[in-house]
Amino acid sequence: MSGLHFSNSYRTILSIGRNFGLPLPFYDDNDPAKIPILHTIYEVSMAIFLIFKIACGIYTITHNQKFDEVVYSFALTIFYAFGFFLLIFYAYRGSGFVALISDLDKLTERLQDSGFGEQEYFSRLHETDSTQLTMFIRVMCASSVICPFFFCLSVPAFGLIEGDYRLKVAVPTQCPFELHIPVLYEVIIFHQFLGLALPGVQKLGHECIVIALFKIHGSYFKYLSVTLRRLGNELALDEDGAHKKFRSWLKLHQAVVRSSANIIEFYSPVIITYLLSITGMVAASVFYLINAPDANLIQSGFLGAYMFITMFRLFLQCFMAQELSSQASNIADEIYNIPWYDFKKAYNEEIKLVLTLAIHPFYVEAYRAPGFRLDVNSFQSFFTSTVSAFLAFNKMIEHDDE
Repeated sequence: MSGLHFSNSYRTILSIGRNFGLPLPFYDDNDPAKIPILHTIYEVSMAIFLIFKIACGIYTITHNQKFDEVVYSFALTIFYAFGFFLLIFYAYRGSGFVALISDLDKLTERLQDSGFGEQEYFSRLHETDSTQLTMFIRVMCASSVICPFFFCLSVPAFGLIEGDYRLKVAVPTQCPFELHIPVLYEVIIFHQFLGLALPGVQKLGHECIVIALFKIHGSYFKYLSVTLRRLGNELALDEDGAHKKFRSWLKLHQAVVRSSANIIEFYSPVIITYLLSITGMVAASVFYLINAPDANLIQSGFLGAYMFITMFRLFLQCFMAQELSSQASNIADEIYNIPWYDFKKAYNEEIKLVLTLAIHPFYVEAYRAPGFRLDVNSFQSFFTSTVSAFLAFNKMIEHDDE
């Protein structure tokens, strides 16, 4: 079916990622690997900006005497470092990403033109998923800008009300400039806003791409489950062409399993760094939120909201990864529920092949390490790790006070 492509249906997600610093392809439909020179300049500028922010964070950590501000600078440094890692990852593995999306488009066309029936069902799944994710990314993108905006703007606003304007900055940092200088103070506040907003939306773009990949593979497995029921009935009745269709179904099932495994392998380095960075960032930010004496109510509220949104997006990725695993396992239920006992003996080996592929556990985990698995149970473990890190920071500040 023409027009039913990952790169077309999820164009908003891909555009959000590339417009906020991820060197993603698909700028030119005739040359999908092409990246315009202006975007290349922009991405290099983003890399320089992130390196500068990482250097500022390290400088603040090594020179600041307030432990709560040191911890928050640690969280920001992790935040910037992960953004820089994403930039390097997509730039270095850009050709692999092009091949990944190209294979998805071909696989989508094969499923749509398979002749198994239920094409309208598959189209609705594909289009509904892309529409929902487009709405989701727009809401999340707005929150990723609004939270840093009010977090930074609240400091000069409260300073203006309380009569101490230009005495404090939004993000605790060792600033070599005099804050009372007109215009310069406002530039620093705006710079701090960009330092929070741009890497945040960059990270959001990556998260939504991963969620979209999980969703589209989940729709593949749903479609295969539905069509397997129809094919099972045709095989039981020994209809003409049923065996040929079933062999085609087997090839598509193998292709979907292989594609899912390729996605997991491709993103394994990111899964590890993502989980580690989120743990440190959330724990350190919550610690600063509770212990910072200079943070105003609006700052605390929007920082807390941003951390909640971050946790929610991680939970959504874990949930979608678990759904993908569940949909892959559902094939085994479907193959058992069809009237296989009415099949000819010649089909037995093929039935065994499907059962072997479907019964084998399918997990979204980095390098097949259970410690870096994405599912709901892993999210609970992540939450426990975050609380442990937060308690460790509290112990450190108690020791520092003594």
